[in-house]
Amino acid sequence: MHILKSAIVAHTGAAVTIHRVYAVQWANDQTVVTVNSFVDEETPGIAWQERYEIPGALPDMPTVTAWLTGPEGPLAGGSIIESVLTDLDVARRKAWDRIKAVRSAVEYGGAETSFGRVDTDQESRARLSGAVTAASIVLNNSPDEPWSIDWTMADNTASTFNAPQIVQLGLEVAAHVDAAHARARILRAAINAAETVDELHLIGWDSLTEDEPEPATP
Repeated sequence: MHILKSAIVAHTGAAVTIHRVYAVQWANDQTVVTVNSFVDEETPGIAWQERYEIPGALPDMPTVTAWLTGPEGPLAGGSIIESVLTDLDVARRKAWDRIKAVRSAVEYGGAETSFGRVDTDQESRARLSGAVTAASIVLNNSPDEPWSIDWTMADNTASTFNAPQIVQLGLEVAAHVDAAHARARILRAAINAAETVDELHLIGWDSLTEDEPEPATP
C-alpha cells in the first residue's frame, strides 16, 4: 500500500510523490511511524525519510495511513493507493541499488595498474586526464622533448612518469572504470532476467556463471 501525495518538497530539495510506511513502533502511548518518500513509482532510491510521532496507540496499518492522510496528518489530502509493483519488482530495485553501490565503490576505490595502485576518485581522475592531455600534446608536437611528471600513488609514494607512461596509466585507469561498468551491465541483465526473489538474492558483484566473462583487468 502506498500513499500518493503530489507537490511535496523534501528537505533534500527533491519533489516527492510516493510515500510508503517503512516501520511502525508503539511506545509510551505513542505511535512512531517512519515514512520513506520517493520521487515517483519508477525512480529507485529513497529521496527522503521522516519519522512522525502520533499521540495514542494506533491499532493497525489502515488506521496509521488514515491518520497520515487525514486533516492533521503530514500528508493531508493524500490518496491511499495500492502499489502496481510486485514483490519481484521491488526486489529487482533493491538488487540493482546494491550492485550500483558496489560499482561505485570499485570505480572510485582505486585501480591496480602495471605501475602500481593509483587512486581513481573523481578528483584524481580529473588530474590524470589533464596530465594525459599535456603528455599527448608533447608526444604529438615535440616527441623528442623531455617531459615528465611526479605522480602520487595510492600509498602516497611519488613515482616519476614520462609522457608515454602517463598516457599508458590513463588508459589503464580508463580500462578499470570501463570494467566496473561492464560488470554492472552483466549483473543488470541478470537482475532483469531473474524470475524469483530468491534468484535475485544470489546475484552479487562476484557471482558469475560459466558463460559470463570475468571483468577486464587493467
